[in-house]
Amino acid sequence: MARPENDAGRMAVGTQLEGNSIVLSRTAAQEADLQALIAAQQDPTSPSYHKWLTPEEFAARFGVADAVIAKMQSWLEKHGFTVDSISRSKNRIIFSGTVEQVEAAFGTELHYYKVDGEAHFAPSRDISVPVAVSSLVQTVTNLSRPPVLIRLRQPTREIPSMHLRAAR
Repeated sequence: MARPENDAGRMAVGTQLEGNSIVLSRTAAQEADLQALIAAQQDPTSPSYHKWLTPEEFAARFGVADAVIAKMQSWLEKHGFTVDSISRSKNRIIFSGTVEQVEAAFGTELHYYKVDGEAHFAPSRDISVPVAVSSLVQTVTNLSRPPVLIRLRQPTREIPSMHLRAAR
């Protein structure tokens, strides 16, 4: 929907955005362990079949380290965002801020798009995070309404930081 032909103009920089989140990356070992657990929970012959984890158990096993959360929280606060909460599973930081802060921190512009007579908003171009925190970020969510997942794109040779783009 965020296509040039649907562009209805840039959002006001003072517009407050709430409920945005950064999903943090697990280690490769954690991800492999999680995929094995998911398979075991679905296998009727497994002792782990239908044995679900609490958010705290999930955090202890698959959440990111407190130092990673602190680094991302510091980065967000440095850019003027308010950190609203950290998920109990320790893999997501929910934050709020203005359009101006989002545009400055993520290197994009937020625009309105008119689709079927309804106004939506989304980044007008790929978003990015600095190399210093790019390995910590799996995805960014809710920088658009209706919400779409903004996923990591493979870095290209000349770009100094990883870029994210809205899934369409």
